[in-house]
This record gives sequence, C-alpha cells and structure tokens, in this order.
Amino acid sequence: MKQPLFTVCGTPTYVAPEILAETGYGLKVDVWALGVIIYVLLCGYPPFVSPTGEQKDLFDLIIFGDFDFPSDPWDEISDDAKNLIERMIEPNPDFRMTADEILEHPWLAVKLTD
Repeated sequence: MKQPLFTVCGTPTYVAPEILAETGYGLKVDVWALGVIIYVLLCGYPPFVSPTGEQKDLFDLIIFGDFDFPSDPWDEISDDAKNLIERMIEPNPDFRMTADEILEHPWLAVKLTD
C-alpha cells in the first residue's frame, strides 16, 4: 500500500478502530482482525460485546480497545497467548504489531516448532 484507505467496511465484531474513526487505514487492520480471531478461537466468544446490543456501544468498545480476559477460561490460557492478543488488538495502529513481529512472537514461534 502506498496511501491509506478510507472506505468504511468490515464485519462489526472484527473491524479495527481506525476504520471506524475514518482516519485512514492500512495493512494493520488485518492484524487487528486476526487478533480478534485468535481471541475467539481460544475462548469461544469475541473480545468486544456490546452490553446493550447496540452497534454504537460495540464500536465505542472497539475504538477504545476496551476488552479483558475473564478468569474463565483465560486463567488456563498462557500469558504468551494473551500478550500476543493484546499487542494485536492495540487501538493505536502505530503501536500494533506487524505481521513480521507476529511471526517472531514467542507464543506463535513455540506453536510452529512443537
């Protein structure tokens, strides 16, 4: 990519904050979405769920990156896995991991070699 994109698109549960903010976005929106997918695969539900069922409330949670790791089932999931997710579901794309950094993360590196 040479320039940011501005088209508002994506599935609400997986959409990155910069898409919602309409500030322009790049490749790191896919890192965000993959972080959400990993979260779901490890626990069975998404990191962002509107308490009211309203899409606006869901988007507010996403924009602020407001999620956590509830004890059940996250106490049984490794700190490395949680660290990877936290670094992928980072609201500021400047601080979000790149694809290359993800491949070097200890949790994924261990999974690739085991």
